[in-house]
Amino acid sequence: MAKPYLERQIRRLLPAVVLLSALAAAQDQKPGREGDWFYLVKTEPSSPSREAEFNAWYDDIDIPDVLAVPSFRRAQRAVGLEIPSFPQVSLKEGDGKYAALYDIASGDIDNAIIDLYVAARKMNALGRSTDALRVVEANYYQRLSVHDLRAPTSGGNVFFFVQKIVCCRTEEGIDRIHDWFDKQNAPELIGTGSVIRASLYQLYRIMEELAVTEDEIPHLLAIYAVESGSAQDALSGLNSALGDFRSAGPAGNRQEVRDSILYRRINDVRSN
Repeated sequence: MAKPYLERQIRRLLPAVVLLSALAAAQDQKPGREGDWFYLVKTEPSSPSREAEFNAWYDDIDIPDVLAVPSFRRAQRAVGLEIPSFPQVSLKEGDGKYAALYDIASGDIDNAIIDLYVAARKMNALGRSTDALRVVEANYYQRLSVHDLRAPTSGGNVFFFVQKIVCCRTEEGIDRIHDWFDKQNAPELIGTGSVIRASLYQLYRIMEELAVTEDEIPHLLAIYAVESGSAQDALSGLNSALGDFRSAGPAGNRQEVRDSILYRRINDVRSN
C-alpha cells in the first residue's frame, strides 16, 4: 500500500477498533464464503514514467502480501480501456486506469478490514510500500447475488464491465433493483454466450479520506465478467446490461449509473 494513503486509512480506523472488538465478543461469528465480501480499489501510476514500476510492485509485492491476510481469497487486476465506438463506457480523467478486485470470505468483515491495514503497516515497516501509485477509490461491498452463466474456456480474454449505481434511499429500492437483476437482467445475458458471470454488490464502507456527498454514494455495484476476443465484441454482447437501471427501481426514486467502465483482466491470483 502507498504510505500516505495507508496512514490516512489507519487514522480513520483507529476510533473504531475498540468498538469493533467489543462487538465481536458479543456476536456469533459465522464462517464466510468466497465472494460474500468484495473490495474494489482503483489506482493509477503516480506518473506515466513509473507505470512499469507500478505494475511490477502491484503484481510482485502487493498482491502476494494482501493474499497472505486471512479472508482475502482472490485478487484480480484489470486495466481500463478506451472504446471510441462506446463513448458511454470510456475511461474518464480521474477514474483510475487500473482496478484491483478482491474476493473476501469472512464472517466478520470489520475484523478483516482491520487485518488488512495491520498487514499494510507491516509492509510499510519492511519497506514494501511504494509511491509509484495513487489510489483513486477504495470501497468495500457486500455481495447480494452472483450468476455463473457459463464456464470460462482456457486462454480467452476476460473483461470486466463495471457499473456504479447511485440510487435507492430505502431498502425497498435496493430490493427492487436486486429482484430485477436476478429475474430479468442476468437471465437475459445467458443467451449472449460471452458473459461468464453477473454479480451485484451493495456498498458497505467507503475507504476514502475525501468526503463523498449523498448524491455521489455508489449504493450498488454491478460487475459483468465477459470472455471475448476483443473489447468491442465484449461490449456488443452486453447490450441489455448497458441500460441505466431506471426502470428497475421504485417510482419516484432516482436510479443513475454514475460510471460505466470496461476493464481487461491482466492478472488473477488465488490465495493458497
